[in-house]
Amino acid sequence: MGDSDEDVIYGYDEEEYGLDVNFNAAECAIGVLQQTSNNLIYLFGAAFLCLFLRKIPLVFRANAYMIISHFLIYQFSSEFWGIFRFFNMVTFSGIVMVGLKIRGNIILFTQIAIIMIFQLLLGTEYMLGVRGILMLHAMRVIAVGYELENSNGEPCTFSILEYLYFPPVLVMGPFLTHQQFVSFQYGQVGGFKQIVKNISLATVLLCGSLTALLISSCYLNMLKAPNVWVEDFIVALSFRTSNYFVCYLSQSVMQFLGTEIVVTEFGEIEWPRSMATIVSYWNIPMHMFLHTYIFSKNVFSTVCCNAFYTFVISSLLHGYDPQISITLLTLGFITFSEARFRRKLAKRFSMCVKAKECYEDCQHTNNGLISSLINFTFRILSLYHLIFTGMPFVDEYASTGYPWEHTYESYENHNFASLYISLALLLFSFLL
Repeated sequence: MGDSDEDVIYGYDEEEYGLDVNFNAAECAIGVLQQTSNNLIYLFGAAFLCLFLRKIPLVFRANAYMIISHFLIYQFSSEFWGIFRFFNMVTFSGIVMVGLKIRGNIILFTQIAIIMIFQLLLGTEYMLGVRGILMLHAMRVIAVGYELENSNGEPCTFSILEYLYFPPVLVMGPFLTHQQFVSFQYGQVGGFKQIVKNISLATVLLCGSLTALLISSCYLNMLKAPNVWVEDFIVALSFRTSNYFVCYLSQSVMQFLGTEIVVTEFGEIEWPRSMATIVSYWNIPMHMFLHTYIFSKNVFSTVCCNAFYTFVISSLLHGYDPQISITLLTLGFITFSEARFRRKLAKRFSMCVKAKECYEDCQHTNNGLISSLINFTFRILSLYHLIFTGMPFVDEYASTGYPWEHTYESYENHNFASLYISLALLLFSFLL
């Protein structure tokens, strides 16, 4: 702003304190909230309708859910007919394969193939706008396939349809297993006090979600980074807060419906014990899906291969996205290396330093200052890994897709530090 009268009145220079004087955060916040408000009305309106639709017969309820879902798709997507075709293709293929008792693994790869074909036909830019909706829908089909592949009875088509097209979780999530959905669908609504409690908690979660949205979209843009390290920190933080927006919004909707589901824990991410903690708490329902239906199926004989397979499947469910794939595989390598090293270290020196916190009755004996320092060091290291894996997600390519060269250059700017550190930990783990 320079040496204007306003600087004299307020006693500081915004540019000196790293603020972008040309960016109006208040106007940005008002604009973002205005754009978001209509979508929130549609989303919570659909949730409100579903509370009443629970009491009608299954056949009518399933059809009502399908109508509401397509209305939401129309509101949230600029290319309605493209995603309409995808949804019905996924649903039809899933129901047919479940009815034929086809194995869950085949259903899994069929859904991934459909996602890839959809992206090829409609383009990457369009795919980026609806990827979350498509991925969640495919995940529900996959979950049904795995849950019903060993069932003795005939699956009820309308029961599957109401699960696949449940409107409140269609756009933002969270992912619900078929069993979780059934528990909600046929559970008790509760009395007046419970309803007030649900609305109050949903409001608090919604406020937290919108706060994260404003931080990500507006307030972080006020900051002018004095160097590349601070700039990378801001970009990574913006990426994380955008995730908090989606997660807490979906949690708010479920709380409004009377179902308490924890979707994320920002405290466990912003001050993590390990990278395993971040992976687990980033999106808890997504993590449970991958653990239950992918990792726990033990496609391979070793934990390492199954972990790598899980991260590959996770990246494929996002469609063809080089940066997402590189980021997820990098996360997998960092997480596995750290967990293996800390597990070996804990066993070798009998200390509570594993990636996941020990139980209270563990048998480790050396839990003094050194153990605390090791855990603290890995917390700081995890914070750096958060920056390293989050810094490529700049706004420049957000709407068109991130080329792999951009990700490579971002890692190169940090001399691939996280990868080399993780490689060193992996090598040291073989020596312990």
